[in-house]
Amino acid sequence: MKVIQPQIFSFHQKINTQFQKAKKELGLY
Repeated sequence: MKVIQPQIFSFHQKINTQFQKAKKELGLY
């Protein structure tokens, strides 16, 4: 579990960055 934690965290950060980028592009931000 502890080994997977960092990977999940970085994965979430990646998704967040993509989501915010899409928001800005769509003008929802």
